[in-house]
Amino acid sequence: MPRKPFLSGVWVVVLTEQSKDFVRPFLLRRSGVRGRVAHLNETVNDVLSRQDYPEAVARLVGEALLVCALVASGFKLRHRFSLQIKTDGEVRLIMAEYTTDGTMRAYASFDDAARLIPMEQAHNLLGRGTMAMIIDHGPGTEPYQGIVPLSGGDIAESVQEYFGQSDQIPTSIRVAMAQQIEPDNSYMASGILVQHLPGEGGHDGHDEDDFVAADAIMHTIHDSELCDVGFDANGLLYKLFHEHEVAVLDDAPVCFGCSCSHQRIADAIRLYDKEGIAELEDAQMIDASCQFCGHVYEFSGGELKAE
Repeated sequence: MPRKPFLSGVWVVVLTEQSKDFVRPFLLRRSGVRGRVAHLNETVNDVLSRQDYPEAVARLVGEALLVCALVASGFKLRHRFSLQIKTDGEVRLIMAEYTTDGTMRAYASFDDAARLIPMEQAHNLLGRGTMAMIIDHGPGTEPYQGIVPLSGGDIAESVQEYFGQSDQIPTSIRVAMAQQIEPDNSYMASGILVQHLPGEGGHDGHDEDDFVAADAIMHTIHDSELCDVGFDANGLLYKLFHEHEVAVLDDAPVCFGCSCSHQRIADAIRLYDKEGIAELEDAQMIDASCQFCGHVYEFSGGELKAE
């Protein structure tokens, strides 16, 4: 992808077509800070259009997708990164996934009471619980899993605490999601992450004050800037960090994608509902839908009984 200098020696990616969804890495050359910006309007809307989520649950699913993309794109993945949130609140489960090809999917399980909560109070739906980050390198490997308590119903804050405590990498995340009433009730979703960059050889070559300063600057962002219809990631980064020589790297494209299949759904039914399968007549037909994309699959009792 072509590049050109952008003011004071800063390099930016020159987009040759209208920008779609992406995660855009950046570095602050005058400090030991790296970061990423995520813009997921189309992905979030595609995910949410496939399930009947109330507005507060939709916000949580959107925030989970943003956090998942911001975190996953920083790893050298060989297969998939998953974010799983389990709570005793009205929202029981949220799961978001990011794969090496940039496809994402997500779903949430919730009680009917969640339909009464406005979007602004979405975090109240997450009670006490845990958040797991899972790195799956594919078949034949053992997934890595890190688990932390869910912090105050805030997904981003829980991830920050995980990196700070488990990996000792100071991290700060801002995500924002808003609904555009006109013309089509679509959602706008963007976020930004900054991390303290360790020095070579495991030694910290930069003062942690650099991260504190970058974190403070990042938190001057208003949600309206992240959810602007004309969101400009490069313009935002220059506005925030032009004094730190911000360098923008190549985008990682992101889009919705689901890995479900007839075979995988059948295998799941065989694993979790052996008693129900035993009660089916061979010619009896049942439907099962993917929790992520909503696609409906049809099976006969005989098919499910056959291993």
